[in-house]
Parts: sequence; C-alpha cells; structure tokens
Amino acid sequence: MGAGQDGGSRIAARWARLVLDVQCPLRRGAWYPVLSAGPEETVVLVRARAVILPHHSLEIVNTLPSRWTIVAPASFAPYAVCPSCTDRVPLPQHGVLAQLWCRRCHQMFGVEPADPTVLVVA
Repeated sequence: MGAGQDGGSRIAARWARLVLDVQCPLRRGAWYPVLSAGPEETVVLVRARAVILPHHSLEIVNTLPSRWTIVAPASFAPYAVCPSCTDRVPLPQHGVLAQLWCRRCHQMFGVEPADPTVLVVA
C-alpha cells in the first residue's frame, strides 16, 4: 500500500511516525495514516491493519510530509526514509544533503534539517 492511502480511496487527514522506541510493527521514520487519536492512545493503519500505540510515542501532523525523515539509530549509521514509498537509504558521513533521489519511487525530495530535536532515535 502506498504511503498516501489509508486503505481506501480517500487521503488520510492526519499522519503519524514513531518518535520513541517501542515494540510495534511501524518502521522508524515512515509516516502512517491516523485512524483515530485520543489523549492516551492513537490508532494508525499499518499494512491494512489497525495498530494501537501510546499517543506519546508518536509525532502527529495534519499533512503528509514531503521530506526525507532522518533516522539515527543508537547502534547503526543514520539513514533517511523516503516520504513517498518509505524506502531507506544510508546517509553520507560527510556534508549535509539538501535533497535526495529515491531509487525506488524515482522522485526527488528535500531532506529534514539535521537538527538534533528533529532526529528520530530508534
């Protein structure tokens, strides 16, 4: 299923990604359609299944981001996640990239700022 679809023909109104390391089927850095959100739990759609997660473990936005998400795992080299197809690509060790080309969906997107408050730690 494409990142832009909620399993039907309409586009999701809100999107979520993990910001804390929790046991769940979500891929770090990928955005998922939000089915419902409450003060303690949020339900997201993952591979056509509803998954309930603690609300505090997610970042929720109203528009699907169009920039690569930077993921900085504690035990691996940082990588970027495509906003369209969720493909992962390693980041170069030198320099800051403004844009990246996705080899899977053949699109060019900007890259999130390398600000420590924006990094997703997995």
